[in-house]
Amino acid sequence: MSIMTETRLLEIIASYGAKPERWPEEERAAALLALESSTEAKRAMRDEAGLDSLLGGHATPPPTLALQTRIAAIPEQRPARLADTLRDFWPFGAIWQPASGLALAAVIGVMVGIGLPQEDFSASASTADTEAFVAVIAAAGGDIEESLQ
Repeated sequence: MSIMTETRLLEIIASYGAKPERWPEEERAAALLALESSTEAKRAMRDEAGLDSLLGGHATPPPTLALQTRIAAIPEQRPARLADTLRDFWPFGAIWQPASGLALAAVIGVMVGIGLPQEDFSASASTADTEAFVAVIAAAGGDIEESLQ
């Protein structure tokens, strides 16, 4: 059991009321022991007992129909947000997830493209281009010598 200070006992009484069964269980025994020797705590218990009886005797009235109607109308009064509008066009969840995936793929593609070594394709490309050009002209029935000039 821990030692209870009078300050802490007054805090417990002010916070939880005059009924010890409402007090924190781990501090209850020490608080009851400290209560026996404190006149200020006994006075606080009397004051809180009066407040507890006032609060305990208070009945909350049931909500009126007008209050229920006003509460039910609150969602309708809220202005449309951009997120709600976007959700109408993209009902699959947050749009940032697929958009960020596409952006990441684009960044990786650019980085891979920058990182590839540069090769000289001019010699092999010109031979392949010439052969393809000759094949197209021959297939079309044209004169290759005349087309090359």
